[in-house]
Amino acid sequence: MTDIGGNQICGFHDMNVEFALKSLRGVGRLGPMAVLMLENTVIPIALSGEERAKDVNAALIAVLLKETRALAYTFLSEAWVSHVLPGEKPPASRRPLEDPCRAECLYALTWAHDGTARSAMFQIVRERPGVEDSPVADLLPFGSEFSEGAAFEGRFANLFAREIPPPLYASLRDTLKDSIRDIIAPVVN
Repeated sequence: MTDIGGNQICGFHDMNVEFALKSLRGVGRLGPMAVLMLENTVIPIALSGEERAKDVNAALIAVLLKETRALAYTFLSEAWVSHVLPGEKPPASRRPLEDPCRAECLYALTWAHDGTARSAMFQIVRERPGVEDSPVADLLPFGSEFSEGAAFEGRFANLFAREIPPPLYASLRDTLKDSIRDIIAPVVN
């Protein structure tokens, strides 16, 4: 497998973040998606935004990473985050979606097969606060991180190492077989 350096992962990450920011500024929404970096191409994949589909989405991407021998992937999505003051911890029982002081954000996580990872988060400020379909007025950076991967957690973190139960892996691989062959046959074969 080709090695991917820090500059290459940063460039791939930045390209995907710029796409997401343009999408939010242009149409005001960004559905969850993954972008796979293969040796000779980049493949965007639209994902379901349904809560019950998130684990399947992660498994799907993990299977695609292995089957296509991807070098890196970026996960992009709108999300909710809780506001927490310095020194405070959010209540463990409350998810950001249930937090009345939550903020809407764009989340981007890029992970390379060598464990290098990068993330970015931008607060989405709408023209009409609290109205999700309102046009985007501004995107404020929450921050950006670069690490060897240990700092990032969640269902879309390090999908290269994700263990998928063999029956589910086989089912997803068989379901995706034609798409993988038709779209990226030169890379897979």
